[in-house]
Amino acid sequence: MRTLSCGRRWSGTAALVVVLAAAVSIVGARPAAAACMDDAMEENDDVAQATSIPANSAQTGQICTNDVDFFAFAVSDAGQIQVDLLFTHGAGDLDMGLSDGTNFLSTSEGVEDNEHITYGLTPGTYYIEIVGFQGAENSYQLLTAFTPSGGGGSSQTASQTTSIGVRAPAGSLSISLQNPGVSFGTDVAPGSTVQGTIGNVFFTNTLGDGSPWSTSVAASRLTGAEDDIPFTALSFTPGTQIDPSGPTPGAGGTFSGDIELNYSQPVAVADAPGSVQGSFTQSGSQASLTVPSGARGGAYTGTLQYTIVG
Repeated sequence: MRTLSCGRRWSGTAALVVVLAAAVSIVGARPAAAACMDDAMEENDDVAQATSIPANSAQTGQICTNDVDFFAFAVSDAGQIQVDLLFTHGAGDLDMGLSDGTNFLSTSEGVEDNEHITYGLTPGTYYIEIVGFQGAENSYQLLTAFTPSGGGGSSQTASQTTSIGVRAPAGSLSISLQNPGVSFGTDVAPGSTVQGTIGNVFFTNTLGDGSPWSTSVAASRLTGAEDDIPFTALSFTPGTQIDPSGPTPGAGGTFSGDIELNYSQPVAVADAPGSVQGSFTQSGSQASLTVPSGARGGAYTGTLQYTIVG
């Protein structure tokens, strides 16, 4: 399966994502969404407060917005340290660095699950720093494994870069939108259900590789100054008119998933077998929002994120 992204690209599968903002203003009070809970090792937010761990250990922790976790370990012999940061990238992107307390010796800042560092050390104290990319939140497991070199005095490392050039597919895979935003109204009462017009959705598949393909949409929470509306209050009804014919409109439905995450699970917008190729326009799609009865007054904004996979 091949997928494209307008943001980061990674190996295996990626996704071409188009973001459509959604907005609503309401009048009316509801408790704020549950905040991220710090782990028991806080405050370990700098080198001076770093949590001491053995050079061979397993730790669990939690990164919240604007949080940094530091861990310190000491080695009395020269050798090699292997550090693994285990997490699910889709729940929040985490990055990791290894330092001597002043300068970074190595960093790992990937865009998939987990981060990894292997580095040769001389006797001394070292620090592991864990941070969320652009304020991301996530739980993690930290594994460290130190192997003495046996030389008893010094250690050296060598490195080389790796590269590859990947041929672009002959065809294309794309998705775009007619409207830059969806408005649900400016004076909506709590407890009301309101509709928003999506406008035309344009998608193209000319890859010609025979793979079935599909389009979907996910929703974020709608955020206000004092309150949030969860994405579970939103639903999506795909338009039934697709020109020219070929793709099948998706089932749509109410957005679901863990409301602590940034985005919901996707709902189907349209799909087609690999034999259906070309450019298509889907019209008549609608979004529906049920405003919680306890929602506080103010303006709320969120995002609908569209993806095509083929």
